[in-house]
Amino acid sequence: MMDDFTHGVLLSVSVLMACHDAPVEAATILKEMGMATADCSELDAYDKRNLRKVQGELGGMIRLKGLRTKRPNVKVSSLPQPEGD
Repeated sequence: MMDDFTHGVLLSVSVLMACHDAPVEAATILKEMGMATADCSELDAYDKRNLRKVQGELGGMIRLKGLRTKRPNVKVSSLPQPEGD
């Protein structure tokens, strides 16, 4: 579980990206805070989207984890099948 401090830093960097589109500055904050490889899996889709823009900055030093969005689990067999000729 993510502690409150880490959560706050990640949300702040997300806001920085959303408002100012500053990936180098955001990456520098993460690096200096020791969060270059933080697990972001508990964040919502909005924050993950903002943090994805920082991924790979500073020569690849920023390697955040858990940034994939969760996709609905849909079984292929539950999809409508095309009707035959």
